[in-house]
Amino acid sequence: MIWLAWRRQRAVALVSAAVTGVVIALLAVVHFVSAARLERDGCDVNPCSGDLVTAFQNDFQDLYFPMVMVLFAVPALLGLFAGAPLFAREAEQGTHVLALTQSVGRLRWWATKVLVAAVPLLVTALALGLASEWAARPLNLVMASPIRTPMFETRGLVVAAYALLAFALSATIGLILRNTLGAFALALGLYVVLLLVTGNVLRPQYAEPLREQHSTAEEHYDEFEVAGNSWLMDGGYLKADGSEAEVGEPCLPECVRANRVAWVYLDYQPASRFWRFQLTESAIIAAVALLAAYAGAPAVRRLRP
Repeated sequence: MIWLAWRRQRAVALVSAAVTGVVIALLAVVHFVSAARLERDGCDVNPCSGDLVTAFQNDFQDLYFPMVMVLFAVPALLGLFAGAPLFAREAEQGTHVLALTQSVGRLRWWATKVLVAAVPLLVTALALGLASEWAARPLNLVMASPIRTPMFETRGLVVAAYALLAFALSATIGLILRNTLGAFALALGLYVVLLLVTGNVLRPQYAEPLREQHSTAEEHYDEFEVAGNSWLMDGGYLKADGSEAEVGEPCLPECVRANRVAWVYLDYQPASRFWRFQLTESAIIAAVALLAAYAGAPAVRRLRP
């Protein structure tokens, strides 16, 4: 049973591995080129000056940001192409009839096909996510926060989790609809919705933001920024008693005096929380994917030879 399932799935697995290999090779080029540039400018040890950061971003945005967009799409495509035809193609071609009339139970047939397709996908996507994280390390000093969309979803463990989510959604929908194209389209829509909700609603809640504030008595208080490539969540002005000052942005000295503003603050998630957020989001997405996959079990019982 396992060998038969693998024979039907191996072409997709091998193509996915080949595509991933090409992307990893391109990521290696990005890593070594950016690392050499940082070392040349002395930014691999000491912080880059503002001018060097700007020059670095201008030189690498045409190379790196297209890679980010590719990495943003690859986990979803790997999962969809592995999952959408898994059961839908069987129903379209009528080959599920043979499986359902053999001694192998329905749930065993379903579980075997899911596992045989999911394990190579997870290995491939995990390799891609770890390679992406390694490739982006030299760029952490000068690029946007690694815990914001789309940077976060293209690196680390969540790449595998999101690939699993796309796979589970498309496999289950394909089992219900029995149509490969319909499963692909509907699963893609649900995937995008879950991606947006997770990144914009759930992720900011993983940890309480840190706050940095400066007294308005300090010179250039209105120009301060949080250090590093942190994720800026909120900002504003406070009165001496700690209450929010309802003022326009920015609040210049005349505004400060008129509204009795004492502090300016910024709330942020530091980039050092990257792996903490990765583990949290990977667990959430993996749990949703497992639930989506398990939702296909009742549909298996309703299949008719």
